Amino acid sequence: MDGELVTLGTPDDLNKSKDPRIVDFLNPKIDIKHPALRSSKPRHPHEHDQQTARVGLFFLLGVALVWVTFETLSDGKIFEEHRHTLIAGFDDLKQLKTGDEVRLAGVKVGSVQLTRLAGRRAEAVLDIDPKIPIAGDASASIVMAGLIGGNYIAIDMGTPGSPPLPDGAEIKTLETPDLNTIMAELGGLGKELQDSLGSFSKAFNATARRAAASSRSSTSS
Repeated sequence: MDGELVTLGTPDDLNKSKDPRIVDFLNPKIDIKHPALRSSKPRHPHEHDQQTARVGLFFLLGVALVWVTFETLSDGKIFEEHRHTLIAGFDDLKQLKTGDEVRLAGVKVGSVQLTRLAGRRAEAVLDIDPKIPIAGDASASIVMAGLIGGNYIAIDMGTPGSPPLPDGAEIKTLETPDLNTIMAELGGLGKELQDSLGSFSKAFNATARRAAASSRSSTSS
């Protein structure tokens, strides 16, 4: 009757009911052939592999882009080991340039990071291996590697037990003559030697002439 509540029974009674209407209600049938419920066309295995490859490629490109960005912003020093910097001041750097070696007792321990003017002197910023301590009383000098080689910074060992120089400290320096100075001095010595030989030759010739004249006078007598 319309508007009248009909009791069909307890849930157990409904589950046990054989009434087709109740069975259909409790177990609705889904039409899998309905267009909305049809499954999509199965993908070919190669399509899955291609999609995986594209995802991997985009990931690698993203990593490369991040790497290039950081390398550019940090000037290529993201993972570079921290170095120990010392300042060496000279009256003349004698053609010392960036990249030239820094040697401690003849062993390379760093390089010249840059050269610059500081007031009325020139400075070389030394990039030293932080594992190598430089004694506080050590001194640096510019040494010529050879007649056709470049110059380098030579540092002595200093006093044993001397506290090491801290990062950014200034190291004592010694002025040494360069090749041009040596050649100029050798040229001066050569000129002095030539003048001395000329004077000796003149004196010897004068003595020889006097001796010859004396000999002729004695013969005439």
